Order: sequence, then C-alpha cells, then structure tokens
Amino acid sequence: MEDVTQVPTDYLLSLINPLEFDVWGCGSVVTLEMVAAAEYVTDQWDADDDWQVWSAEEHAGRIRFLADQEELAPIGLDVGVPSLGCHSQRIDDGHHRLVAAVYRGDTFVPCQIDGEVGLIDKLVESYYWFLQDTGNADRNH
Repeated sequence: MEDVTQVPTDYLLSLINPLEFDVWGCGSVVTLEMVAAAEYVTDQWDADDDWQVWSAEEHAGRIRFLADQEELAPIGLDVGVPSLGCHSQRIDDGHHRLVAAVYRGDTFVPCQIDGEVGLIDKLVESYYWFLQDTGNADRNH
C-alpha cells in the first residue's frame, strides 16, 4: 500500500474547488446545501465511463454518502516532478471525497501523493506563506 499523507483541505481546494467549478460536467456546480438535502447515492462515479451521466443532485448524494462514512479513502494528488520540468499539481481522483471532507469540516484529507513525493510539505508551506503575505491567512503555520 502506498503511503498516505494528510494534506490541508484548503490547500487542495486551492488547486481546484469542486464547489466553484463543474468538475463532473453535469451542467451545474454542486453546493453544500445540495449535499445536505441529498439522498444517498452509493454507486461509484466512473469518470472514464462515457455513458455514465449523473445530475448535480446525484453527485451531491454521492458526496453525502461519503461524508457519513467513518473514514474517507485517500485522494489521488499529483504534485508533478519540477526537477524534470513538470510543474502541474492536480487531483487525479477524489473530488467527491474532497467535497465530503469540506462538508464534514475536516481540516486535513488523506492523500496518496504521486510525483515528487517529498515536495508536498514545501508546496503546502509555500501556500500558507502566500496566504500570510496576502493577508488571507487566518491560522499559524
């Protein structure tokens, strides 16, 4: 099993926030209010299945189901390999779990890191320094 690293939720949201963008291509953004009102959807979302089309309400139901689980499976996070010129940072798998963590109020989310694994601590630290420099930090790191 790969190592799991606890990554700050707000850092992950800075990469892409599924509450601000239609990451599932369902035609609208899922809101926390939709999650609170949703009925459970226990089916797994398969982004590679071209025939699988879910509404925003179904995505909200999946998020609600995940939020009520004791533990969330790790999110797949690729931090790139800057030493080889690859500077991308992205969530490869786990947008539903990220929103579930936000819904639950989790400050950290388990992640399996791909790319230059040791880089995540520096990326998160740089992110908090940036927030502090711009006056957006509300906690000490």
